[in-house]
Amino acid sequence: MTRTQMKKIFVSCLSALTTICDAVNRPSWAISSHQLSTCYDFIIVGAGSAGCRLAEKLSAIQDVKVLLLEAGGAPPDFTAIPLLTRLSFEGDWVQRYRVEPMKNAFITKPNQPQSIVTGRVLGGGSSINLMNYERGSLRDYDTWDKDYGARGWNGEEMFKYFRFDENNHDYELSDETHGRKGNLQVTSSYDTNILRGFFGASSQMGYSVRDINDGNVEGVYRMQATIGPDGHRSSAFTAFIQPHLGSRKNLHVAIGAFVTKIIFQKTSDPNVTTAHGVEFVMDGKHHKICTLKEIVLSAGAIESPRLLMLSGVGPKQHLEDMQIDVVSDLPVGQNLQNHVAVRGIDGAINATTFLEIPSVNDIKALMDWYKFGKGPFTSPYGTHLGVGFYKMNESDSTPDIEIMLQGLRDDAPPCTFQDNKGGPANFNLLTILMRPKSRGTVRLRNKDARVPPIIDLNYFDNADDIEILARVLIMQAPNFRLISSIQRRSLALEFLTQLLQLTPAKTKTRVHSTIGDA
Repeated sequence: MTRTQMKKIFVSCLSALTTICDAVNRPSWAISSHQLSTCYDFIIVGAGSAGCRLAEKLSAIQDVKVLLLEAGGAPPDFTAIPLLTRLSFEGDWVQRYRVEPMKNAFITKPNQPQSIVTGRVLGGGSSINLMNYERGSLRDYDTWDKDYGARGWNGEEMFKYFRFDENNHDYELSDETHGRKGNLQVTSSYDTNILRGFFGASSQMGYSVRDINDGNVEGVYRMQATIGPDGHRSSAFTAFIQPHLGSRKNLHVAIGAFVTKIIFQKTSDPNVTTAHGVEFVMDGKHHKICTLKEIVLSAGAIESPRLLMLSGVGPKQHLEDMQIDVVSDLPVGQNLQNHVAVRGIDGAINATTFLEIPSVNDIKALMDWYKFGKGPFTSPYGTHLGVGFYKMNESDSTPDIEIMLQGLRDDAPPCTFQDNKGGPANFNLLTILMRPKSRGTVRLRNKDARVPPIIDLNYFDNADDIEILARVLIMQAPNFRLISSIQRRSLALEFLTQLLQLTPAKTKTRVHSTIGDA
């Protein structure tokens, strides 16, 4: 058999991986509708990152009965391979939401329907995302505690829990900062020449290479990722739920369970209403399950506010317009935030060996992943990222900009950014707004639980967001010469002009970072 024939077979096998696992087929460990109990101590709606972690923690108490409800199913097998991450953005395991046209931005392509993607699968976004492991700034958590009244959510306390859950396999990193005994597997990035070039250029600009998760944030970093030493994805599902399937009899995991309503009931105090249970559809049947203690809503930044409003918790006028009885008048769905990302400079490398990005049909690279859990297949892009965090104003306490280094090949498969063309090997600097001031909304279209909500991302509604991004892109041009062996392509001057004139800007939605709406 020739090498060409082997490559064709290899690519066919990779493609087949996307279809061998139906996300809603029920595994033996998932309960069926007739196995449901009438009541549970805790009902957790949504088996994403938060839902899986909470289910593991609560079910560790033997006499506490926990029901974890997930609308999707088990993640497909291929999602364990980091290089194939981009393939995970289409299929039964994701929920794609149409978003409303924005006056100041569009996502990737103009004059086309815009959408965002979330995980509809056990593990949620952690089962399909790009696996970047970033804790954030200690100061941000301190702000939650001091300014917003979230007592106990300060940086010191939060980092204790991060360390507890983490099993970091980079032993050059400090044991005081990183955990070694947790269930969430973390490794550091696959090394390349361009990554070293990125660090060298940043050093000349005065930024040192740091540990991205030491809490200080400002500087440049080698990426850490939720990938185990075996080269497989480590998600909230594989880390916290999968090890206990079948062994914890007090933990029931229900997949294909679409929750339609939270049931509220009055108490002896006329001013107090409590959540009593949930209604959901599973196996084509409607179910009502009660809770003895609490319902935990962890369905994400879109589904959580939608479910609350369907249940009567939200803006009074909007609920009345939808003919929904008002349980509580609260500003649900009014604080949608996202880390907007803008394509910065595209570059082409003269020497292909400088970038060291494999083709997806590189058999040796596949074998390195399969046998040793090493090499380029352990990266969601074919080459791991470098990242830098920068303050545009020295008076700011934490950085407001993140710049990611992305490397790509011209023959990249559909699981990578196909729009990066122009040389034997390409890279891009993706500029991400860390603290946007613009706010979007989630509203109901009607009171039918099956109808998707109205999502207005409202990017760049606040002019400060545009100004910061424009300043960063302008800053990149002269400093880019510091990276050696690069033939720089021209900057999109028209795009910069659009930014500065506050006209529609081409943006990307950073995958699975939408927050703060319920």
